[in-house]
Amino acid sequence: MQSTIKTFLLCLLALYTVPAFSQKETYDLVSYTIPEKWQKQEHANGVQLSAGDEKKGTYSAIVILHSSPTNVTVQADFTTDWEMLIRKAVTVSSEPVMQTLVEKDGWNILTGTAECKDGATRGMAMLMKGGYTSRIQWAFTAFDINHDGIISLPELTHLIRLVMGYTEVDAASLAMTLMQRYDVDRSGGLDAREFTAAIGSDFKLSSAFWNSVA
Repeated sequence: MQSTIKTFLLCLLALYTVPAFSQKETYDLVSYTIPEKWQKQEHANGVQLSAGDEKKGTYSAIVILHSSPTNVTVQADFTTDWEMLIRKAVTVSSEPVMQTLVEKDGWNILTGTAECKDGATRGMAMLMKGGYTSRIQWAFTAFDINHDGIISLPELTHLIRLVMGYTEVDAASLAMTLMQRYDVDRSGGLDAREFTAAIGSDFKLSSAFWNSVA
């Protein structure tokens, strides 16, 4: 079973034109520029950007979700999230119109759109999914120093020290916490699937990890 990383969700609603852009920001793996006069709300697992015109009854919303591990393809992830995130939020009368899968710098990016309704408001819903397998597979191989097919506690500690700049004590503490939580089969180390889950579970670690291997 292949391990991938679910990277972000992008959902656009309604018909609201934004002529200007303002500050640049980064959330998890996504860098973006907030359109001028848009509002930002931070949530436990994501960021929402929104704007609207009460007189015209129009609005737009963009939601960026934190990356998370998954064991299916980006296509399968897209189908699941379309049902769970789009269809449950707005009324969509047709299947999404899919764009050609984009493969760039190791990423597989899939986008689909469909006309939608939210009460009396008509607009467009868009979902964008990205998956990355080769980068994390490369990292797993690189940090599996003794090539035994698992990331041991010392190897995980070394990774954390390298990408986060932690002291030996702090790195070992975080590594032990992750090992206890994600070494499901109690093998004394993390296999590729467990390693993917562990890296994606800690916001600071996952952000530092992706920046270091970009």
